[in-house]
Amino acid sequence: MQVWDTRAETAILSFYGPHVCGDALDLVGNTLLTGSWRPGHQLQLWNLETGKVESEVPWRPNAVLHQRGGEEPCLVYGAQFCKQLGADLVAAGGTGAGEVKIFSRGQQSVVGAMACEGGVYGVDFSNAGGMLAVAGGDTSIRICRVPRVEKLR
Repeated sequence: MQVWDTRAETAILSFYGPHVCGDALDLVGNTLLTGSWRPGHQLQLWNLETGKVESEVPWRPNAVLHQRGGEEPCLVYGAQFCKQLGADLVAAGGTGAGEVKIFSRGQQSVVGAMACEGGVYGVDFSNAGGMLAVAGGDTSIRICRVPRVEKLR
């Protein structure tokens, strides 16, 4: 992935590692969220000043990735910071395991999850941050209520 400066007409920074498919990029301040279509390291937070990974959001904390009978991984197609709440919440979804999850970065935990037959191809928080739209591979669009901030603290 490359960060292009239109003023300089050249790439000013390169990120190596993410395999971005679909709408799986978002930016808040100097933090870039990447969602990757791969079985591990699906959600990473990058510092735009250094070009290095700041942290990762573990899809299945303490779980073994898909290996002969293990849990099938989620290959991310959509990822987004919550537009409100100081970008503490991150939503992401994909294929493979076919699920969408909402993560609290501050608590480093999953605060909401839903299985989606046919996979997930896009996620979008409402402007107020209280709702999440989920575009499914089964041609459905689901509107979900986001957990209240008070419950997360």
